[in-house]
Amino acid sequence: MIRVLIVLTLALGPLQWITLADVGLTLKPVHIPFFALAIIGWLHAGSRRVERAEIRSVAPFAMFYSCYIALMLLSAFYNGTGFIYVMKLLVYFLASAGFFFALLRIGRQQALSAVMTGGLLSAVLFFAVASITLQLRGINIFAVVGSAVQSGNPSFLQFMIFRNVFNAPGVSSEDAVGVALRHTSLGFIFIGGVVALAASRGSRLAAAGAMFSILIILVSVSRSLILAYAIALIPAGLALLRGHPRGFAALTLGAGLILITLFIVLQPDLGGIGTILSERFGSFDEDGRVGMYGYALNEINNRAFLGYGPGYEFEHGSAKTHQAHNIFLGAWMQGGYLCLLTAIGFMASLMFMYFRSMLLTFGSVQNVLLLGLLVLPLFRSQLSGGGGNFTLAEWICIAVAVAIAVPSAHRPKHLQDRVSGTGRQPPLGALHDVTSPHLR
Repeated sequence: MIRVLIVLTLALGPLQWITLADVGLTLKPVHIPFFALAIIGWLHAGSRRVERAEIRSVAPFAMFYSCYIALMLLSAFYNGTGFIYVMKLLVYFLASAGFFFALLRIGRQQALSAVMTGGLLSAVLFFAVASITLQLRGINIFAVVGSAVQSGNPSFLQFMIFRNVFNAPGVSSEDAVGVALRHTSLGFIFIGGVVALAASRGSRLAAAGAMFSILIILVSVSRSLILAYAIALIPAGLALLRGHPRGFAALTLGAGLILITLFIVLQPDLGGIGTILSERFGSFDEDGRVGMYGYALNEINNRAFLGYGPGYEFEHGSAKTHQAHNIFLGAWMQGGYLCLLTAIGFMASLMFMYFRSMLLTFGSVQNVLLLGLLVLPLFRSQLSGGGGNFTLAEWICIAVAVAIAVPSAHRPKHLQDRVSGTGRQPPLGALHDVTSPHLR
């Protein structure tokens, strides 16, 4: 049951434009299996089927985030607003903890397999639904991509695809689903791509699925997600170069030959790609977020100690309201100095887990790749909306990475990966390939 719910959570995650009900928290298809998993996980934790040693690995992060929630709640009482916003943060935090407990319960191999399957299905399902939806509206997704490449206009990819998928024809701009939701949708595809790469050795299906997921991210021209992928893959490339230099050279050569062959056979008109790259990655100083940070700092200067209350929005641009697209500015503006300190605390503890685990497990390329999941919440929270708080996909990244990849001094017996026939334990944090006979 747990594995099925994990697969459903990841597979349904990209369908963010579908709303089942609005009860303060907008319920979407992904929430049904996600909350069911959270309940199961908490039941296991309550019946002491989760070892305390596993909980200790996330204790600093959980402590700081709990203080963050408490201070946000105090700010809501003081300012008389933002209670629903705080409740949403609390629900996601507690549900993600339950998701983490559920992952621990089924063991690393089964958890990794379920996450990979669900993540790859998320890419397939998103592409299928988007293609059919656009086709019904007279838009061919391949024609849109071709037009963007030829013209060098990234707006075709940024807005035309997602805006038409997310909204019904003729919907007014006031009622339109925000295109920024594409980051939450694509976050689930990011998970699938990273985990599939970690399991791709000896599995052509996983390798193909990983490439398909990465291709969707590239077509979305989301700078933050593309950079998150790059940051996640660089340590894995270094680990591969260190342990398997010939394999790294063969992989690089093979990828280059494939790209050259595709270019010769298809002879695509790539004149617009340089323009797209230049526009998306050559003008960070012109990004609207830079101006937004300035407005946020001005607001903070007027009420730096107490803050304005959770969910506070300020005027920016042409009479539009936005929240600070940064978790630290958002915490400072909404809850004041103390809330900022707790935000620094839980982000620092997450970063400490990432780098410490990277050093301990650098000999395992698979583990290094899985730790790359933490890059998304660490990186995206500095650029995202909603005050910079984690999206559901980013919470799942934290739960999966910590449950599967972060080494713990004491793994419960049912989670230990024993080396067949020896009775010895593998090195801390070392994750064997999914296809390894030791995990079969």
